[in-house]
Amino acid sequence: MNVETLPIARDASPLLTAAEIAKVRRPFEQASLLPLRCYSDPSFFREELARVFRRSWLPACRLDQVARPGDYFACDLFGEPVLVIRDRHGELRALSNVCRHRGRRIVEGQGSCARAGAIICPYHSWTYELDGRLRGAPFMERTKDFAVSDWQLPQLAHDIWQGFVFVSFDPDLTPLSKQLGTLDRVLAPFDIAAMKTVPFHDYSAPWNWKQTIENFSEAYHQPPVHPTTFEPWCPAHLCRYEDVDGPYNLFWMPTASGGALPTAFPPIAGLPEDYGRTTLVVNVFPYLHLLIDPACIVWLDLRIHHVQDHRNVWYLMVPPTTFALPDFEERKRRFLETILPVWREDTGACTGVAAGSRSAFGEQGRLSWMEKSLHQFHNWLVDRYERL
Repeated sequence: MNVETLPIARDASPLLTAAEIAKVRRPFEQASLLPLRCYSDPSFFREELARVFRRSWLPACRLDQVARPGDYFACDLFGEPVLVIRDRHGELRALSNVCRHRGRRIVEGQGSCARAGAIICPYHSWTYELDGRLRGAPFMERTKDFAVSDWQLPQLAHDIWQGFVFVSFDPDLTPLSKQLGTLDRVLAPFDIAAMKTVPFHDYSAPWNWKQTIENFSEAYHQPPVHPTTFEPWCPAHLCRYEDVDGPYNLFWMPTASGGALPTAFPPIAGLPEDYGRTTLVVNVFPYLHLLIDPACIVWLDLRIHHVQDHRNVWYLMVPPTTFALPDFEERKRRFLETILPVWREDTGACTGVAAGSRSAFGEQGRLSWMEKSLHQFHNWLVDRYERL
């Protein structure tokens, strides 16, 4: 699979015209959306890689996926192999997953190095401590001026928020966890950091990554797109979109009846009563998406490849007591059967939007009152588009 990689140098030319920026920056009731080329132009996407993704906090995994010393989770973030691992003392590390010898990706997927007590490159057996220091390199004794202490794996900045491990290629970023205090208070009743994470579903998404986040940032599309699946449960006109004070958006989707929302798993103990009557949607920019009901969370991780090519990878997050239920797998299966029709409807909508975004005749659209979250997202993006 070809993946657009993070560029080292950036184009100094503006990504948007002053007039385009001004339309996005207007007060919400007067504002416009991003121009269509932001979703379809390969050169624009290459600049996004430099201005947005190279300088943002990117979700890598969850703490429970690397719970014990030696546990690791390997992923590629825009072509850059990244390794999140616990060292022998249990300290979390984010390392480059590229051997310092010939550049081979060292480990893949999720697993443990605890038995070996080291990270071993399968190509020439260069061996690293769990903290990234080179322990040994076979047959290098004849190489002049070679010292293992000079060849450790580069360390990347990382931060923990609500049990998610974020990685950044910019070591000078303000920690994400310090920017989300208000959101933390909203999410506190769910005890997200303690949840167990399991794979749920994934599918190809041949449209721009922003169109996925935007689709999951509003209920405006529900009546025409989900008329018999989700709209009857949580009608769009009842949704409440919050003002925010950080790099995120959120909105509440109350039930049509005002009663408890039916769930696939036992409701989380101790939730406030109003939390039991709603679905909560949260997006942490640039692309962490959470769909939260009173019993579980569905987390969407985007694997972004090109301007109109990514993969939507869904995980299910539940309290440990739910994960321990003897019928957990059956409940999970039934829940997936319930939500799959909704995602298929979203796929049809996003595929159509992707085709339209390539048009030469499109203009910056206007926003409904149900699209406050898009206005917040677009202004966050414009902040990054404007910087060099």
